[in-house]
Amino acid sequence: MNRLPLTLEELYLTLAKGEQIRPLLPILQSLTQLKWLHVVCMELPDTSEDITTSLPDTEIWVIFRLSGLAEEEIDRACQLVAKLQPKSKGYYVLRITETSLSKEGWELLLEGFVRLGVRVTVLTVPEVPATEDPKLKTLCREGLGGYLRRDSINWMSMGNGTIRKPDEEEEN
Repeated sequence: MNRLPLTLEELYLTLAKGEQIRPLLPILQSLTQLKWLHVVCMELPDTSEDITTSLPDTEIWVIFRLSGLAEEEIDRACQLVAKLQPKSKGYYVLRITETSLSKEGWELLLEGFVRLGVRVTVLTVPEVPATEDPKLKTLCREGLGGYLRRDSINWMSMGNGTIRKPDEEEEN
């Protein structure tokens, strides 16, 4: 990984273990021409207390995906997401996938993100009921500054570095 070209513009990483994020952060920060970064974290690190570097700001977007989040991991997930948040723009897309959080779990997660200053353009979740909950939609819109959507690749256009803005009909 330390031999990546500094002119790299697009990077997609999947981390099997959450602990793998720490040594990558300084390397990612050195990629000054990075326009698009997608990081998948399959497992949370044991702690994020010693993480002092965020994911880099990029010209176009940063997508961060947490997979398999359990109710007992909500506090750790909020801390990690807040610490890794790109400094100037926040996350373009924050994806929470392969989880079965309860309604209360989703509320705790979003409230934790809001409390820690997380910002997103789009937060995607796997369950339709969560995307239809008025409280969760309000937390996302007013607290995180973005849209809450059901996780679906259909609304994303990956090929040209753009994400289609959600239709007005979807917002209501």
